[in-house]
Amino acid sequence: MIDPIAAFSVATASYKSIKKVINTVQEMDQISGQLGKWYSSCADIARAEQQRKNPTFLEKVTQGKSIEEEALQILIHRKTNKERELEIKAMLDLRFGFGTYDEMLEMRRTIRKERAEREHARDETKRQIQNNLAIVALIFAISGVIVGIIYLITQAG
Repeated sequence: MIDPIAAFSVATASYKSIKKVINTVQEMDQISGQLGKWYSSCADIARAEQQRKNPTFLEKVTQGKSIEEEALQILIHRKTNKERELEIKAMLDLRFGFGTYDEMLEMRRTIRKERAEREHARDETKRQIQNNLAIVALIFAISGVIVGIIYLITQAG
């Protein structure tokens, strides 16, 4: 299970690096690495929330946090990350021109969609290969039965 506290601390460190990089660096490619780390840690926090909704048996038994503590922690992480995202948007728009952040979000959507399509195509190809292998195996099995029957007929006659 993903530790939301560790993911949040990575998000915090990445955010601080993003602020420093945006303010001192001219190149967008240097910023993109830090943004990638920040978004990954934000995704880890979201994934940890999903895992919390469907805990394993061991997690159910050893759950030590109170409901209030857990709820407050989740809320603070969400609000803090949303606030930071707005600050990053403002910094990028100020540094590289209005609409930079929105353009980046649109590119993320496009890339995510392309990856999903590739994954779907890969899954479909895998499914077709499995289907074809099953057909070939069935053909061999039927051929084996036919050859066996012919062999038995020729031996008996």
